[in-house]
Amino acid sequence: MKRRLQKLKEMGCNSIRFAHNPMAPELLDLCDQMGFLVVDEAFDKWKSLFYEHLYDEWWEKDLEAMLLRDRNHPSVFMWSVGNEVENQGQPSMLKMLEQLVGFCHEKDPTRPVTCALEPHNTPISLREGSIEAKVEHTKQLAQRVDVLGLNYQEQWYEHYRAAMPDTLILGTETFPYYRGKDNRVKGYLPMNPWFDVANHDYVIGQFVWSGIDYLGETSYPSKGWSSGLIDTCGFRKPVSYLQQSLWSNQPVVHIAVFNEHMKSEFNPTWTMHWRSPAMEDHWTFPEYAGKLIRLVTFTNCESVELIVNDESYGERKLVDYSNYLIVWELPYTPGEIRAVGRNGNNKVCEHELTTAGLPYALKLEADRVILPADGHEISHVEVTVIDQNGIIVPNQNFDVTFKLQGDGRILGIDNGDLTSDESFKGNERRTHRGRCFVVVQSGYVAGELLLQASADGGLLGETRLKIEQERK
Repeated sequence: MKRRLQKLKEMGCNSIRFAHNPMAPELLDLCDQMGFLVVDEAFDKWKSLFYEHLYDEWWEKDLEAMLLRDRNHPSVFMWSVGNEVENQGQPSMLKMLEQLVGFCHEKDPTRPVTCALEPHNTPISLREGSIEAKVEHTKQLAQRVDVLGLNYQEQWYEHYRAAMPDTLILGTETFPYYRGKDNRVKGYLPMNPWFDVANHDYVIGQFVWSGIDYLGETSYPSKGWSSGLIDTCGFRKPVSYLQQSLWSNQPVVHIAVFNEHMKSEFNPTWTMHWRSPAMEDHWTFPEYAGKLIRLVTFTNCESVELIVNDESYGERKLVDYSNYLIVWELPYTPGEIRAVGRNGNNKVCEHELTTAGLPYALKLEADRVILPADGHEISHVEVTVIDQNGIIVPNQNFDVTFKLQGDGRILGIDNGDLTSDESFKGNERRTHRGRCFVVVQSGYVAGELLLQASADGGLLGETRLKIEQERK
């Protein structure tokens, strides 16, 4: 979890919503230490789905347990009592909401309370009705929480504000790339929901669904949700650099290439709105030889210059792109492509991609090369197929076999492909877009661990971990 939080921190993320249940206390410790703000959430549904038969007997005990356990964590700045609960706006639901919020205030009067609400769990007539009806419905909910938490409703923020001028809004769930759909516009709006935060001082933030891919909420052949900003290996996806350009104060520029030939991660049709266009951040596209290729540069710099093999394709100003999506079209030419971010006349950052050659070796890179001999600590090893110059080869995948020598074990293995039916255990894994991932755990004997990898075609790689006896 620390590694995952570090990845989120890289992109400028400063807050996490725990969805939709209390998390491990160690995660809250990390949020305290690393400077994240936390919305601590007690429940998903109330008297529906899995908690229905427990609610009456257990809601008070479970909610109190979370509040008392977590109230001394400085990272927790808000409580949430539910997510997309049933019968929103109905008298029974409003009574339960009052009861839960009041209980939080009784146990901890120092923090505001919200509930993640959304328009789908309302009567069909209201979902398809007028804006005025929706506003009146939402007012009843807003009167019973301290901050109005809304899932996928940024298209109605201004209507809510006009009717409730003293109400603060929190985007408790938002799409990662597109803005929400209006009932009158059946289409995707390439305007990130972050702009509804940036442009309205009464909207205090957004939480993207989801930060990290997870298992479940899907259908075969997928085994999980693949529309996160980070995959299950902890590898950042190209769309995460859009978030970084919106959230970070540090200069950033990043090239992401639209690739219609890219194998898509299978998702059920109903999840379509959570997807971003198929994008990759490399420059190895033989299928586009002699064709135009489209790409986007994500940046928070004043301008970006695009250069391919020392030929400039000009400089474009961010102010001309209200959605922060600077899109380019150019003939695909193998070699080097470089995006230079400038503020005024000063170059402040750049991102360069190089076309890969033939597969040459496997690169193993561990995030921790020294571990204590406690039989507990772990190292995350990223495995990459590279060419002779160390460039990732993203368009050829290989079955990689791992061997670990020394007192330790391979704890888990993955490649981020949620359509793969390979086990997370064992010593073999197929690369996905040129990469896979191994978690190694130390034993109790000081010395060295040698992790070796091999694949067809003579591809080899290794990394060494030092295991040290802890001092008493």
